[in-house]
Formats: sequence, C-alpha cells, structure tokens
Amino acid sequence: MTLSLRQAVNLGIDISIHDAIQTFQKIALTGKEKTTIRWYITRLENLAAYLGSTLPLVSIQSIDLLDWYATLEESDRSTFTLHGYVRAIRRYFRWCTKWGLTSANPASDLDLPSLPQTSKSGISESDLAAMLHAAQDHARDHAILSFFEATGCRLEGACNLRLQNLDIPLRRALICEKFSKDRTVFLNPPAVTSLIHWIKQRPPTGDGNRVDDYVFTGKSGSNPLTPRSMYERFAIYANLTHAVNWSPHQWRHRFGRKMSMDGMSLGVLSQIMGHTSVDVTVRFYGQFGVSQLQDAYNKFQQP
Repeated sequence: MTLSLRQAVNLGIDISIHDAIQTFQKIALTGKEKTTIRWYITRLENLAAYLGSTLPLVSIQSIDLLDWYATLEESDRSTFTLHGYVRAIRRYFRWCTKWGLTSANPASDLDLPSLPQTSKSGISESDLAAMLHAAQDHARDHAILSFFEATGCRLEGACNLRLQNLDIPLRRALICEKFSKDRTVFLNPPAVTSLIHWIKQRPPTGDGNRVDDYVFTGKSGSNPLTPRSMYERFAIYANLTHAVNWSPHQWRHRFGRKMSMDGMSLGVLSQIMGHTSVDVTVRFYGQFGVSQLQDAYNKFQQP
C-alpha cells in the first residue's frame, strides 16, 4: 500500500515499516534516477525483512537497528557496502522523524562504519589525452570529454546541463547532480573553446535554441543524452585508444587527484568536487605514496 504523506501521518502508530518505505519512495525519492531509487529500496527492504514488514514504525528502537546491523557485519559484505546500508537507513529515519511518522529517530545511535583510507588515481594523463585527441573531429563528444576534464563533474551533472546554466564569459556552469543538488563548476580555456564549437553546431529544437535546452543532446537536438548514452560515448573512444580506467567517474577521480597533487587545499577541492564532507576528499585524494610525499616535501624546501 502506497500512502500519501497526510495519510501516513494520520495513521500514526498504525503505519508499518513497509508502508512507510513505500511512502518514502513515493515522496522523498520523487524525481531521482531509477538506480538511486533502487539503491535505497534494496537497503530499506533488507531492514524490513529482518524486522518484519508489518512491524509498526513507531515500535522500532535503536537496539533493533543495532541487532540488524550486527547481522550485516557477520555477512560477507564489504565495509563500503555496510557504509551504504547505514547511510540509507539513517536518511530514511531522519525523513520519517521530520514528517511525524515516528516521534523519535531510532537510527540516531547507528554510527557509520569507518571506511579504509583509499586513494583514487583515475584515468592516466596519457589515456585522457589520447581519448580527447580521438574525439577531436566530433564536436559534441569532444565538448563532453573536455567538460569532464575541466570540471570533474559526475555523469548526471553533464547530462542535466542546460544552456541557461552555462556561463561562457565567466567560465563556469551550474550543474545538478547527486541527490538533485546544484553546484557550480569551473571551466578551463580548452573546455570553453570546445563548448563554443559544439554549441554553434548543436542541432536546434523545433523552437530554436532556447536557453532551457540541454547542452548535450542527441541528433534531434530535443532530448538530452541519457547517462547510459553518454557513458557509451566514453566507451567508444576508450576502445579506439585502448584506454584503461576510462569511465566518466575515473575522469572525475583523475581531476581530484591532479588538483590535490598540484597543491589545491583539500578544503577547497572538497567544495569544487561537491563532496558532502571534506573527509571524503581526504579519503580519496589526500593519500599519497612515499615518492609523491617526497616530491611534495621537496617543493616547500628552501634551495
């Protein structure tokens, strides 16, 4: 049974954890990508199966969630997977508490497991340059790759980019990506040149190039490239150049790693990459090998 939020609140103590999950999906996850919705529901249904889907939401206590988490720890799931389960459950109960489906948040004592320090290097500079070169005769694809190289954006951010949010004179763009959050990204001169070249050739819609049109479209010019279609563009040039670690997210990792290695503070980098916490930035891009540490150390020594 899928309930409206008003119905769910009016039910009070009678709403089950299963019905609350359906309401959460209908309201809190509206407009999210199918993969995002599936990510949440898979984890929430795991909890519902453990506690019993008909259990009243208000009867759930912290000890119940701690017992559930203990069973997850005994499984073969990785720390990263466990971290994701806890994140989903915590957001779900914060939402339920906010809208009065339960008076207290039983997930307040459910701590996120500590993640191991992990370094993300991303695509190599040589492979990146080779893919850009291979795409130079295709205006749209070259603009896409250049946008990723300059901004370190996520796939959905590039797909959602609109003409009205692209500020060429100021070399910046407003994108909407993870959890429908807006953030500003910045463009280097090569990306600006490539984008201008593409926009001049970009097929118009039936009403012409309106400011609310998407930047990266298909052949008709009306519809934006889907995340899958854009991913496939990367795959084409990776196959042509025999690149490895070439996915759009590996371009993002390369951006973060390069900015960190070039001396950008992790606090600034965290904001530029749209991380929810600087801890994420430190974990992914703040860990260096001995030779890298030596090089960084030598740069700050007096000659």
